[in-house]
Amino acid sequence: MHVQHFFDQSTSTLTYVIHDDRTKTGVVIDPVLDFDPRRGRTSEESCAAVARYIQARDLTIPYVLDTHVHADHFSGMAYFKRLYNAKTVIGRHILHLGEAAVFSSEIVTIILIISNPGS
Repeated sequence: MHVQHFFDQSTSTLTYVIHDDRTKTGVVIDPVLDFDPRRGRTSEESCAAVARYIQARDLTIPYVLDTHVHADHFSGMAYFKRLYNAKTVIGRHILHLGEAAVFSSEIVTIILIISNPGS
């Protein structure tokens, strides 16, 4: 199992790719969609950097996950859904905006499944 982080300087947030070198299957966690507040525009530069990493390792990405509500950046989940036909996943409590959603057991289960297919 390999964990690679990508630091987004403008929001000081991290995106992760967790993948299994043997199965070449991975997940993207908390992808950042870039936003330029002065121009009022979004871009996918941060997502593209993550995609280059994925493509260089010939990974399959069945899931893209957001672990919590992001007040500090927009989510790049749609980029990975479009590029890899990945299923988008959020924790069941993410809709309760007043509560802090954490890295849930559901996400850990998905990571274990990709590292042990057929188990």
